[in-house]
Amino acid sequence: MVKRRNKLIRKGSAPLQRKHWLRRKYVTLGWMVVFGALCLWVMTLLHQTALKNARQQNSSELLLSQVDSAQIKSSLSKKLIERKMKLKKTPTVERASAFRTASSSTARTSDKPADNNKYHLVFSTSCSKKDWQSYLFFYLAMAHEQSGDVTHIVSGCQDQETEDEIRKMHEEQHTKAMNENFYIHFTPEFSDRKNFQLTKYWNKPFGVRHWLEHRFGFEYDESKADVAKPTEYDDDIVILIDPDMLMLKPFHNNFTSAPMSVWNRYFQKRADSLFYEVKQGQVIAQEYAFGGSWLRGIKEEGKNLTYVLGTTESRVHSMSMDEAANVYAGGPPYIATARDFYKIAYHWTDFVPRYYEQKPGMMNEMYGYSLAVAHLGLKHQLAKGFMISDVNILEGEGWEFMKETFPEDEDLLAHACDMPRYSQDSLPQVLHFCQRYGMGEFFIRYV
Repeated sequence: MVKRRNKLIRKGSAPLQRKHWLRRKYVTLGWMVVFGALCLWVMTLLHQTALKNARQQNSSELLLSQVDSAQIKSSLSKKLIERKMKLKKTPTVERASAFRTASSSTARTSDKPADNNKYHLVFSTSCSKKDWQSYLFFYLAMAHEQSGDVTHIVSGCQDQETEDEIRKMHEEQHTKAMNENFYIHFTPEFSDRKNFQLTKYWNKPFGVRHWLEHRFGFEYDESKADVAKPTEYDDDIVILIDPDMLMLKPFHNNFTSAPMSVWNRYFQKRADSLFYEVKQGQVIAQEYAFGGSWLRGIKEEGKNLTYVLGTTESRVHSMSMDEAANVYAGGPPYIATARDFYKIAYHWTDFVPRYYEQKPGMMNEMYGYSLAVAHLGLKHQLAKGFMISDVNILEGEGWEFMKETFPEDEDLLAHACDMPRYSQDSLPQVLHFCQRYGMGEFFIRYV
């Protein structure tokens, strides 16, 4: 949506005119940086698509030189039909198990380095038939050849007809056209409809918990304060991101070649304590600028932290603001094992409604996550380089891939789309298009 900015500066007011001129200058500069990042992404897609087409063409020529093309089509069609029918008849948990076997087989025959991790990339939205973000999300997962499966959690469809229509659309546009490991998972509505704007993001924690319980069979035992029993999916890697995040490269679980600039300042100063893969008890997430606000807000006078936590024995009661900001102020992308993620989701969904009762706000969902991981003692290794979003936070987001290559601003802008100059490891994982981006006297809400 494009709107005209109101001109509030009076003629003859030099300081105000200069302030307005400087603001327009920096807004324009910011737009150019964002445009450069988009150019980078487009060139990545074009390059990967060209390579993929070349490999497919070479494979096709080799096959057609050995057997008759009609026999190939008949054989492939038969196998596809058999596989689709088998998947339709297989319960969800069994399908997940079948996928693990298939992905392991694929990894052995691939020319990529061996990766024994089983990945589940997940994002959550409300129920909508006009969902261009989901289509773009799945397309980028396909274009970047993301390992594992990708699941769209859809919450709050009002009737079965709408759900069936969205399911059919997903199967045709995503599963059949892109990748058979692209899934959709439906859940009830978890937001408070009377206060929808403040609670609409509750579908993310509740939706993830619903997905983990119904797809993988996770259960929680209150008496043990832990997951009830081991599952075969405990060590799988779950990556939760938002639908308004454009993937710039595939997710993986090996950060040994990541530059030090990927991590936030706290962990850069503690390089000896860094870990380079996610496993039980080791979680990675993007650092967000809210710092210790998630704890400070609930510790204010008149707020009942004990009520939110449900206990007086939680480590959160004695936690310092520095610790709250340095190792728990995380946001998407979140990367954890499936078992850890279920423990987080269980407490996340428990805390969010009570946090809202004490201090209502749109950030309750993110603050509730920080509260859950702090209660569990799951210290996060926070990255500043997983995401780019706001051109005014160059030091707090993943813009280093440009700054390290081109230290001068002029070069930074002139070569923003020069793809061969940037290494894959230095690129951020996602472009988060959640800001207002301006150009001259105009602005747009999203890219």
